[in-house]
Amino acid sequence: MAVTATNKVRVVESANSSTSQDTYEVLYKVHVDDKDTPLDDVLNSPTLPALGSEFDEIPYNFCTDKQAALVGSTRLVWHVTVTYTNKPLTIYSWGTKTRREVLTETSGFPDTFPITNSAGDPFSPALTKDIHMLTLKVEREEQSGTSIGQFDPGNVVDFVNTVNSDDISIDPLGAPYVISAYTGLMESITAVYNPGKDVWKVTYNITIRKPDPYWTINTPEYVAADKNAWVKRVLDAGLREIDPDSAQRRKIFDLTSRTATTKPLPLDGNGVALSGTSTPSDYKWLGFVQFDDQQWSSLAL
Repeated sequence: MAVTATNKVRVVESANSSTSQDTYEVLYKVHVDDKDTPLDDVLNSPTLPALGSEFDEIPYNFCTDKQAALVGSTRLVWHVTVTYTNKPLTIYSWGTKTRREVLTETSGFPDTFPITNSAGDPFSPALTKDIHMLTLKVEREEQSGTSIGQFDPGNVVDFVNTVNSDDISIDPLGAPYVISAYTGLMESITAVYNPGKDVWKVTYNITIRKPDPYWTINTPEYVAADKNAWVKRVLDAGLREIDPDSAQRRKIFDLTSRTATTKPLPLDGNGVALSGTSTPSDYKWLGFVQFDDQQWSSLAL
């Protein structure tokens, strides 16, 4: 099964004034030597342009789609329509990165416990763990402007070091992936201007971290489980507590030795030390939001 001949039949041009996007449809007649030749063999024939390739007749237009249909009853002739547009080609690169973090608690369901030795003291130096996260690099050419999908240097600061407040669908060649809200962190945006084409070569670097559905954050209460991927979570503990009568901070005293404690003791989420009979199920956790959230939809990734 093989392609025996490929002939260009015609080129049809169309334009969309609202998007300033030109489209060229090139019709090819493709002959094969076997009526059972699979569709994929026809579309992927080296005699046809590859997806992403530049149009040899019109520069800066790229192949974005290919469709094929049989012609006649012999099943030996195909019509293949190749579509080119001046929409910039987007390159998606997936990878992983590792971030080392202080290990503050055990993992597991339903309970998590602070990391301490058998006497209840924290380790010094603190234990750490490696967090492995998915990374996505998006590279494309963008025209200058403030419309969706255009590059505005003044907006870069609005997106760097933010997490996405809405779901972002990435669809490279029919392989969709959704960056769920509050899981993506925009690590950096870089751009290089090409005066010859009057476009920017823009690169977006995103790190994706899954939320932990078993985390509970007592303060602040608005941090929901599906929003905790980039929230720092620590045990509410300290050497001092708030005096319920004066509302002033005071040292926490060991009732047995009647001396001020020298190790952080768990607090109740309101600044008061838990009783000596408390268990890990009574512990409270504080959440610290590290990054602002931002709608990424205007980036049209």
